[in-house]
Amino acid sequence: MLPRQFVCEHPETVRETLRRRGIEDVDLDGILALDEEWRDLKSRGDDLRHEQNQVSDRIGKLKREGDDEAAQEAIERSQELKEELAEIEDRADDLKDELESRLLELPNVPHDDLPAGEDELDNDEVRRVNFDDLRELPDEVVSHYDIGEELEVLDFERGAKVAGGGFYFLKGDAARLEHALVGFMRDVHREQGYREVFPPVPVNSASMTGTSQLPKFADDAYRVGGHNDEPYDDDDLWLCPTAEVSVTNMYGDEILLADDLPIKHQAYSPNFRREAGEHGTETRGLARVHQ
Repeated sequence: MLPRQFVCEHPETVRETLRRRGIEDVDLDGILALDEEWRDLKSRGDDLRHEQNQVSDRIGKLKREGDDEAAQEAIERSQELKEELAEIEDRADDLKDELESRLLELPNVPHDDLPAGEDELDNDEVRRVNFDDLRELPDEVVSHYDIGEELEVLDFERGAKVAGGGFYFLKGDAARLEHALVGFMRDVHREQGYREVFPPVPVNSASMTGTSQLPKFADDAYRVGGHNDEPYDDDDLWLCPTAEVSVTNMYGDEILLADDLPIKHQAYSPNFRREAGEHGTETRGLARVHQ
């Protein structure tokens, strides 16, 4: 999430970021207006607290002087200040929650060297690696899912019967290959100094927000015990879309000392995504599955 102070001090940079990314459904002016109202309320609250302290001191002084009438007026004013301050703080708290939610809608500012464009066709090719010896494709290319079903190592039909479309069974050598690849990569990273963790599969909303899955990718996630379009609390659970969510949030709200860094972890977990967009509904095979 972009810091609130950065957004307020560099609104045109943020506006240009939205334009470059083609984002049109984020109301930056509305966010800036919320922040201005919140800051005005905080300032007004500080003024009221200052006056409240002065009135409290005056009440004690007036009572010591025996001026009961003036003391009573000061007491009534103190009560008025208390009630007004409570209203302002409640409104400021509501605005802060709304502001933090709206700030999550803003994307990160891209690097100046990053080319602007609509899709990957607008990317700049920096270099190619191991493309020189590629063989020419045959006129008729057989897809991986047809090969897998013919070899009886991929079974989308029974996967759909058990769990619905977008799920599948790996069988025989394909299942063995999956386990072998997982084990191989764990061994490689362990040799590189990564400490292995076995993360929980469900993660809460706070963790999903911490790695930017929420709110942007809420429609693509599997929520546990609720509909995706319903409001969610920090402790509501979702099926993990990537082990990054669990591992990164291991250290959420903690202060890490420089002497303890770097912290290197690796993890394997099943990952769940609805692939609710257009590509997910039209792509066959293993490229756009739900697990």
